[in-house]
Amino acid sequence: MIPYDKIKEMTGEDIPFYSEMERNTRLWYSLYKNKPPWSCGVKTDRNIISIGLPSAITRELAKPAVIESKITIQGGQKAIFLQNQIDVMMKELRHNLEKGLAFGNMIYRPYLYDNQIGIACHFFDTFFPVAFDERGILTQVVFLQKIKNKNNWYVILEHHKLENSIYTIQSKAFLSNEQGLIGQEIPLKNIKSWQNVSDNVAIGGIEKPLFGFFKTPFGNNIDDCSNMGVSVYSSAVDLIKQADEQWEALQWEYKSGERKLFISPEALQIPGNKQNTDRLFRQLDIEEKGFYQEFSPAFRDSNLYNGLQTIYKMIEFNTGLSYGVLSDPQTVAMTATEIESSKQRMYATVFDIQNALENTISDLVYAVSTLADLYQLAPNDEYEILFDWGDGIIKDTQAQQEELEHMRADVAAGLLKPELYIMKKYNVDESTAKSMMVEQSEVTEVY
Repeated sequence: MIPYDKIKEMTGEDIPFYSEMERNTRLWYSLYKNKPPWSCGVKTDRNIISIGLPSAITRELAKPAVIESKITIQGGQKAIFLQNQIDVMMKELRHNLEKGLAFGNMIYRPYLYDNQIGIACHFFDTFFPVAFDERGILTQVVFLQKIKNKNNWYVILEHHKLENSIYTIQSKAFLSNEQGLIGQEIPLKNIKSWQNVSDNVAIGGIEKPLFGFFKTPFGNNIDDCSNMGVSVYSSAVDLIKQADEQWEALQWEYKSGERKLFISPEALQIPGNKQNTDRLFRQLDIEEKGFYQEFSPAFRDSNLYNGLQTIYKMIEFNTGLSYGVLSDPQTVAMTATEIESSKQRMYATVFDIQNALENTISDLVYAVSTLADLYQLAPNDEYEILFDWGDGIIKDTQAQQEELEHMRADVAAGLLKPELYIMKKYNVDESTAKSMMVEQSEVTEVY
């Protein structure tokens, strides 16, 4: 993360330091990287490892949210220019969204290079929120960019601020190392790729910040005073720990219950005995010749496994997933009402994520358009953004089929116009639906 003292020095403002949010963000990051605090460097008689639930949770939410997404920008030459920029960003949207859901926030920031516009994606360690307005919109932020030039490392901090329709960008450069440590300040022109960049820029007539800020559509249960988002698994951290522990207990049940033969020393000295004494045989210090005792206990794995599935189900509930995404539906008894409710829960979660993404991408397109106008990279004409997220992944196919059957019955009974049924079934507009219908004179009755 960017050091707090550097942020305060650069902005010249007394910024509230949300230590609890920072601590939790680092925790969410460690969980996502499969390095939870209960398995890394903790001395214990248990070998608890992460079973990868945090990354699985974000993956299972990001996939249905964007896998069928299609974003179209309509208009003239400006729209074509914007479409090209967004198409590049969309290639990595799903992967970036996984991290954004894990950490609670992410920012897409457009930047100029070689008379082109690139789009950088920032997570918690490369941006610091400075101020929000009364609507909860992020209006001040400091970005961090790490650059390597030959054998030297540099860090550039950019302070973006929107106030009274004036957007200012202040840039400072620092010596650094591979880890991104911020050292001595140096002139911006010392970095070759930034020689022609002004360290202070002011742009007038700006309606909103020149970046797209995404935060998860969940209430912040960590800090009531913060406008930042929280991880999708922020309410399930303790449950994730329990799942890791339960998995370790299940593995230990198998390990400790392995079949063994306890035998006397005399038995091990039988000529030609080449048995593996480390795994199957255990020598007992007794004098009884030919003694052996088999150890082969009954496993309790079904109870441990069912307990793990119950924890999975609680994690699904607390992260907005449907039952059965993580848990084994064969081991957890559910009523039809519970199954339907869990499907609706995930549908609502994905729907909220898509709405949040629409706001983020709309703001990003505005930022790209503003830079294109400022540097005359495209004509200054109108454009329109169309979002199509698809629904084949997150909707209940059986429920859709039942709805179509009811509509067809209404058409047959003369209660519904046929074109409305065709529009619903084939996802077309009214004029296309009417063109698909056969004329009444073409209908032939078959006896």
